[in-house]
Amino acid sequence: MDTAENQPGESPLSPIYRTDPNGYGMFREYEGGFPTYDPESSIHMEQLCDSHNLERGDRDDMWHPRIGNSLRSINESYFKPFLNATVWRLMGWFYNGGSNQKSIDDLNNLVHNVILADDFDHADLQDFNATQELKRLDASTIFAEDNWHTASITIRLPCEKVKAPEERAPEFRVEGLHYRKLTEVIRSAFAETTAEEYNATPYKLYWQPDDDTAATPERIFSEIYTADVMLEEHEEIKGQRRDCNLETVIAGIMIWSDSTHLASFGNAALWPIYLFLGNQSKYLRAKPNAFAAHHLAYIPKLPDTIQDYYKKTFGTSATAAVLTHCKRELMQAIWNFLLDDDFLDAYEHGMIIKFPDGVLRRVFPRILTYSADYPEKTLLATLKFLGRSPCPRCLVQKATIFNLGAKKDRHSRKKTKRVDDERRRSSIESARKAIFEFGRSVISAAVENILGMFSFTPTRNAFSEKLSRFGFNFFRLFVPDFMHEFELGVWKAILTHLIRIIYEVGDNCIQEFNKRYFRLMPTFGRGTIRRFSNNVSDLTKLAARDFEDILQCIIPVMEGLLPEPFNSVVLNLLFELATWHAFGKLRMHTETTLFHFDNSTTRLGSSIRKFSDECCSAFKTYDLPRETAARTRRQGSKIARASVASSNIGNTVSGGRKQRSFNLATYKLHALGDYVDTIRLFGTTDNYSTQVGELEHRRIKRFYSRTNKIAFARGIAQHQHRERLLHIMQGKRAQFKCESLPKCSPEVHYQVGQSRKDYYNIAPFLSTHKNDLALKDFLPRLKAHILGRLLGNETVDGKEQEFTQVQHNALIIIKNRLYRHNVLRVNFTTYDLRRDQDSLNPRTHADIMVLSHETEENPHPYWYARIIAIFHLEVRYNGPELDDRSTRRIDVLWVRWFARDKNFKAGWSAKHLPRVGFYPQDDLANAFGFIDPNDVVRAVHLIPAYHFGRTKDLLPPSTARHKLENDEDWEWYYVNMFVDRDMFMRFRGGAVGHKTTHEATRCLLDDRDKLDRRPFTLEREHGITEDTDNELMDEDKAHNLGEGVDQDSGSDTASESDQSVPGDLLIPDNLADEMEEYGYGDLEQVIDEEDDAVDSGSDDEVQDFDDNEFDQRDH
Repeated sequence: MDTAENQPGESPLSPIYRTDPNGYGMFREYEGGFPTYDPESSIHMEQLCDSHNLERGDRDDMWHPRIGNSLRSINESYFKPFLNATVWRLMGWFYNGGSNQKSIDDLNNLVHNVILADDFDHADLQDFNATQELKRLDASTIFAEDNWHTASITIRLPCEKVKAPEERAPEFRVEGLHYRKLTEVIRSAFAETTAEEYNATPYKLYWQPDDDTAATPERIFSEIYTADVMLEEHEEIKGQRRDCNLETVIAGIMIWSDSTHLASFGNAALWPIYLFLGNQSKYLRAKPNAFAAHHLAYIPKLPDTIQDYYKKTFGTSATAAVLTHCKRELMQAIWNFLLDDDFLDAYEHGMIIKFPDGVLRRVFPRILTYSADYPEKTLLATLKFLGRSPCPRCLVQKATIFNLGAKKDRHSRKKTKRVDDERRRSSIESARKAIFEFGRSVISAAVENILGMFSFTPTRNAFSEKLSRFGFNFFRLFVPDFMHEFELGVWKAILTHLIRIIYEVGDNCIQEFNKRYFRLMPTFGRGTIRRFSNNVSDLTKLAARDFEDILQCIIPVMEGLLPEPFNSVVLNLLFELATWHAFGKLRMHTETTLFHFDNSTTRLGSSIRKFSDECCSAFKTYDLPRETAARTRRQGSKIARASVASSNIGNTVSGGRKQRSFNLATYKLHALGDYVDTIRLFGTTDNYSTQVGELEHRRIKRFYSRTNKIAFARGIAQHQHRERLLHIMQGKRAQFKCESLPKCSPEVHYQVGQSRKDYYNIAPFLSTHKNDLALKDFLPRLKAHILGRLLGNETVDGKEQEFTQVQHNALIIIKNRLYRHNVLRVNFTTYDLRRDQDSLNPRTHADIMVLSHETEENPHPYWYARIIAIFHLEVRYNGPELDDRSTRRIDVLWVRWFARDKNFKAGWSAKHLPRVGFYPQDDLANAFGFIDPNDVVRAVHLIPAYHFGRTKDLLPPSTARHKLENDEDWEWYYVNMFVDRDMFMRFRGGAVGHKTTHEATRCLLDDRDKLDRRPFTLEREHGITEDTDNELMDEDKAHNLGEGVDQDSGSDTASESDQSVPGDLLIPDNLADEMEEYGYGDLEQVIDEEDDAVDSGSDDEVQDFDDNEFDQRDH
């Protein structure tokens, strides 16, 4: 029964409604009343499935919108505005078929969902004309108010030494803003069928572990509508007095924007703004085929004609500094335009919208997050790119960034949080007055003296101008960007410097590094770990997911490549990086995991400083070959431009490698310290990951090929509107897939094929391999295993029970056949309560983990094995122990067991991966065995311990090995605890979704770093989680800015120099090095468009996903 109670100090008028705990001990708390609309009440297990091979059900129909009604009624023309259902289906296939180059799946879709549909009639296509049908669709009145519009934007132009009030300054008009009205986008979103999935009431989610009612429940952080930001906004709205009895709802607006190239060749680019609603579950928002992204606007570039207009107006060309200023002004002017009066009225008074349940509610739009890469963040926050205070959330100075995780760093972040106050706004006005009324340059000392301390730019912020009167602090919008800041930022920079060090070590180390990755690294899962490129050390054509894979697999690769003590320092750093990465990617956090994440940040900061001091300083490192080539290209481009301007052809490009050191003074390193607080405020990082926006770019790239390539922005907008209309009309339709196995029910634990075509006759099979040690006592042990399962006798220490010869004889194997299968699918519940699947086969993905039966000191919760064969038998038992003499099917895995290296300290306190190896041939009783597929927990990723090499001593030639192994085994393997999120939590222990293994894995909770063993306060105990100051930083020796920092690319002097140098030198070569090393994206919006200083981080950073693979690859 749901209960209502008042917490101490709360008004009796604001009760807290608490739901009963579910089967996992989770319950919700709603402030002020139980929700009148709960979309999650209709969710079934099938809708929590992330694997393609699991059956997926549809949500219970709770309502039918205006189009949904017609779709469900055969008496109405559900195919309108088309003339008949045949055309509707055909046009829907054209737009929703996936890509321009149709695939086999698209062809299957055409046949099964279009041609074979009951309402498809080829006679209806006699006079079919695609162009005419598209015009009919464009003329439709369905959602007509939510169509695209075009507008022009004006900005004021400054000029040095020209003095005039700003309102009299010349205006330049930028054409081509394609946009939709914010309020209409929101109304349309709530009118679509997907609105039935929107949460109207935010709540707090708690977990009562292990049915311990005496323990204090832990807060769970996952969706944004369970995080503090929506709860705060909801309570603030409820607290306002209104002459209205309608229920109030927050429309949680989440913005993404990023410029993307539309073609592999050429300069065609589009800069879209996407709007998502945080009321919808992130598991749906992340899927492109859910159409959760609402295209809000396509931002025009500053046209080249501005130079002509500028020269005509002022008699001189605009400098690069002026053009940069104009780009900032354009972005803010566009947002000023989008935040129109209708939106401001809705922001203050709300919009009355009919919800899925037919009830009218007053909806208040609130902009919660803005996801963008760092250059765009600075543009939106009106800050200098890589300035003295580079962070959009706080005023931490570049000189102190290296203190990541230290007490003083935590204190500084909280003390210097950026606030949009009157002081900031007045300083901007003073700077603009100096520019326009006193004719000062936008990068003059006069402007710098006003704005430089806080890295402001002389541009009014649109969010401040429009929303500050409501107490809106726009600096809080700019959430961290995990993909660009860590995977393509800090981790990429550390990996790059590690490769520089490996080059300097020599002795063919770089060849060994590439060999271990490319030729020897096993894959895992459905795209979780893929084959690596030929030479990982080249770092070419690598996307964010590739850098992620490299990190998850690098510890065994790096082992032994560097001499001691550097080897230990690097391995410790890599372990901390992998741990921090895994915490950062979790889709569900508890207060405990956030506490551990915070401690991980402390340890990571300390490890990076130690790496810089003890390892980097010991090696004189230089550019990698690709870095030298990139620098040469930049210099050549700069000289070419200078030659054109000055007719000077005497310049030459300097060659040779440049010495490079490790840079600690970068914003992306600083950003790592903000993740824990951000998760508490906005939910886990997948809510606002820029990866979601990058995936949506595929849609506009697909539409680009269908435009005339000239006015492509308008054409893309038109195609986007058509596709969305067709998606709404068609609803969700199952896609036809050809698979060797049928889809599996998510409620079963495993699936094996039913075929009897491939089998072994036991006697001939054993006779053929009579000298194979792997088959010694094969039949007696197989029978013992089956008898144990039939008679209900539990195994003892994982070994089969002994049975009498009479019992063995009573077990009949029908036809003496072992029916062989190629694939075993294992279903499991993930740490965040999703249902997923591992696909196993003896040929490629054969390694599994089961719960152990260890009772000794320092037990390990898992045992590991490699599947030799998957088969089923048909058996009958004629003994007196069973009354049922019918034939039964028994599924069996024949495996080769791994033994744990108990002399090697592994785990979280030791900071080492668990190490296992095959049992030797003198211990055959433990080396081979049989497993019930029901006992398999998951597939496991085992990486060879390359440092120890291979051996032939463990087993003579045997059928138990794959032919490609050449009768050899690796001496040891490492268990990859970091291969995906779920695996990480299985080795941390205590995950919410791993309830069935809590008891078996309780020993893992004792394996913690010393920081993690400290007590901490839960929110429900003291109302707020205490700050976790970490004593580890007291042990750090003092650092100054010059130690371990690349003075060429990271010093404060370099970043400040761009305030007073000529415009064409705004991004010097040393700053370009930093931008390349830390993966900053295309800087067109920040610097001169002709500057080729940086390799663009385009949306190709997210590649090779299908529509659902964002969930499939549980990285």
